[in-house]
Amino acid sequence: MLAEATERTFRRAGATAEGGIDLVLDVINRFMHAVIDAEPLQALCQHEPLLFIRLALLPGAVEQIAAKLIAEMLQTEVTAGRLDASLPATTLSQAIVRMCDAHLYAPLLGGTEPEIDTALDLVAALLSHLNKPPVRA
Repeated sequence: MLAEATERTFRRAGATAEGGIDLVLDVINRFMHAVIDAEPLQALCQHEPLLFIRLALLPGAVEQIAAKLIAEMLQTEVTAGRLDASLPATTLSQAIVRMCDAHLYAPLLGGTEPEIDTALDLVAALLSHLNKPPVRA
């Protein structure tokens, strides 16, 4: 059920975004805010935080669908020539999901607030670094 909700929320978040790195950041930003604003998830996190951590942060259906959707988005951008990445889309997507999860669910991991801006800054830095042509000596 959480994996299905993840996919619906992600697809809604990407419906009107632009292309390239900005698209990736916009979709992730919208998605993370949609997750924070989802009252059923808030209730689950409040009543069963350990269960939610196991479902959302450990390898499983939620992580797999999130990584798959981000990989598809990254590959679309690479194929369209709007993003250049030296790593496979699947590798990048897994890194992005894990970075974002750690910051999105910071309150469940001992933090005080979700750290969406930090997550977005990290994703932007990663994609910007990979998007630059290599320096040749």
